[in-house]
Amino acid sequence: MDENFQPAEKAGIIYMLLASAFFASMGYYVKVLGQTLGTGEIVFFRNLIGLVIIVPMIIARPSGAKGGKPVMLAMRGVFGFLALFFYFYSISVLPLGTAATLTKIDPIFTALLAFFILKEKQGIMIWVGLLTGFVGVVMLMHPESGGVNAGSLSALLSGLFAAAAYTTVRNLREYYSPRAIVASFATAGVIGPPMVYAAVYYTPLGNDALRGLFHRMPSGAYEWYCIVMVGILATVSQYFLTKAYSLARASVAASVSYSGLLFASVAGVMAGDKLPDFMGICGILFIVLSGMTVHFSQKRRN
Repeated sequence: MDENFQPAEKAGIIYMLLASAFFASMGYYVKVLGQTLGTGEIVFFRNLIGLVIIVPMIIARPSGAKGGKPVMLAMRGVFGFLALFFYFYSISVLPLGTAATLTKIDPIFTALLAFFILKEKQGIMIWVGLLTGFVGVVMLMHPESGGVNAGSLSALLSGLFAAAAYTTVRNLREYYSPRAIVASFATAGVIGPPMVYAAVYYTPLGNDALRGLFHRMPSGAYEWYCIVMVGILATVSQYFLTKAYSLARASVAASVSYSGLLFASVAGVMAGDKLPDFMGICGILFIVLSGMTVHFSQKRRN
């Protein structure tokens, strides 16, 4: 195969850079909102805006996909909702670059899920990549200084549920259109927060920490502006991401997606985050190396 970038693939790289930049910009607004609003409200309105955008598109242009996998479609929506919920919470308590990096370990979780659940054998390079990622996570979380906290664990859980969502998407592509799959995620994101709210406030599960996930409805022009920007930027980012993977090889698109960590770090500094220390930078590099090692090793085996 010719390894030189063709015009379509160059366009795919540009789309991925744009997707990464818009997603990092969304993270900036989420972090700003996290200072006054709870994670539940932000997730709810982000998905409500996405649903308002995607449903008219589905009605206006039905895909004609055969369907037939409603349970798996619902699972994709739930996994996506949980990944987003934990990611938004981690942004509110961690530097944006750190949160984005910890969620980027989804290739590691995907490989582990394939090994333990699907019984797929993994090559030596994948295990090297997994070990590298583990070392990077330890370096980034600073466990010796109390760095293992709810924010760090939430970011890791976001990566885990993102891996589960990606796994279900691979099995849904022949049954549903991308718009329907995105709609399932947005629907779960609209239904999920009220259900979690009810569980927290009206069952014995409720405690002060969990109730902190729900503060109040947005108020004031600036909060509503940030809410709208989160919804728009997330939707545009998803569009560019889809275009990138449709034009560029998956291995190339996945590699370029790590530019999002740089964009996220810059957006975090703009929102008031401190720059990562030397150990944190090393942890970020290890996680990037790990993800790329696992990804390319899996591609060579397929």
